[in-house]
Amino acid sequence: MNTPHTHMRSTDMDHTTQQLQRLENKVDKLTDAVTQLVRVEERQITHGVRLGDVENRVTHLTTVAGATERRLDQWINRGIGMWSIAVVLWSVFLAFKVQL
Repeated sequence: MNTPHTHMRSTDMDHTTQQLQRLENKVDKLTDAVTQLVRVEERQITHGVRLGDVENRVTHLTTVAGATERRLDQWINRGIGMWSIAVVLWSVFLAFKVQL
């Protein structure tokens, strides 16, 4: 003697198959979404590393530029000093030339 729950009718099997198919489709969509999220995260990590490298390079170039600017300023100040001395000497020379 069979109980009503031991035998599935054809319509019940079709309904169960449809539900399983819908669940499988949903699982596939979720798998695709997770895969895309993993790819996005990998790209973000890669970009983070690249940005870190760029920041390090910018810091280094800023340091080098600052040192170069200081050296350039030193030479400009030396040049101004030399021109000042030259103007004073020229003025002294002209003053003595007028008196002679």
